[in-house]
Amino acid sequence: MAAFKFHHSQHHKLSAPERRKSLPWEGVLEILGPLDGQVIVDIGCGPGYFALPLARAAGPGGRLYAVDTSQEMLDLLKLEIADSKLANVQLVLSSESSIPLLDDCCDLIFAAAVYHEFEDRPAMLAEMLRLARRDARHLVIDWNRRSGESGPPLEHRVAEETVIAEYTGAGLSLVKRFEPGADFYGLLFGAQ
Repeated sequence: MAAFKFHHSQHHKLSAPERRKSLPWEGVLEILGPLDGQVIVDIGCGPGYFALPLARAAGPGGRLYAVDTSQEMLDLLKLEIADSKLANVQLVLSSESSIPLLDDCCDLIFAAAVYHEFEDRPAMLAEMLRLARRDARHLVIDWNRRSGESGPPLEHRVAEETVIAEYTGAGLSLVKRFEPGADFYGLLFGAQ
């Protein structure tokens, strides 16, 4: 079954007030703790719902690589970056499982509401591991496996247990489970 892809024409849903209520970014950043000076890769950044707060948290001594497969999403984020006057963000157009960044380039891999979109999850996980330094953290937020009014169809959602098995199978440890919003699960992984 092909993965469910969010279409860029629906970008307004990613920054709507309803999303702020259902998936508040403040609580997610609180889980991560201080990010000042860190290098962060935001996988599937879209128009910047998490990218902008992450870039602010990384501060002028840090960097945010905002990665997306959609040039349209990156163009929208570029406008937001200009309005916010953030100088520590680099936009990165990528393919599904090949991201044009150097090995061991980041302290944090951030993947919010995109894990279910990966066509080849093992290849994408290998790519994220390639980008991450040995002591880097990986944060995955995705949709719970129960139907609701929003989000991808139930059959396209990836169970929390599946994500845990894939990450631990790749040699990482589950550091923390949390609920970033009623429709989502959050998983923070780190080195074993």
